[in-house]
Amino acid sequence: MKIHGKIENLSPEGLLVQSKSTLSEKVKVWPLMLIVSLLEVCKPQTVFLEDGKSVAFERDEAKSALIRYVEYYLRAASDPSPLVPGWATALLQKSPNDLKKAQAAYGFTDPYVRWATSDDNIDVEAIFRNWAKDLRQIGCL
Repeated sequence: MKIHGKIENLSPEGLLVQSKSTLSEKVKVWPLMLIVSLLEVCKPQTVFLEDGKSVAFERDEAKSALIRYVEYYLRAASDPSPLVPGWATALLQKSPNDLKKAQAAYGFTDPYVRWATSDDNIDVEAIFRNWAKDLRQIGCL
């Protein structure tokens, strides 16, 4: 697999992220975290600047996690993924009931997304049943 592109905020210390190392923030940069772990031009780590915590992976672990992420990406290209930062903790670590609470609390600004994710248009149990296990395997924890 070859990936081409540019990574912003890369330093000799690794990937620098201007946030805390919360799960919702890790979800936002997860594929970059894995890619940086495979690079040889910097330390294979991600540093979250607001709390000073860093996350590093072994190369083999990062490579297999990146393959799982690409598989997830291909699925999400045809089946919209519920992995949004505000739902991440409930979806990856908790229960359908917690996902329901997160769905009610997380406010989308786009009116179409807000409509699509409203109580009338979303089946939280089905989302959890269809996605939670696979999302937990991509390793954002």
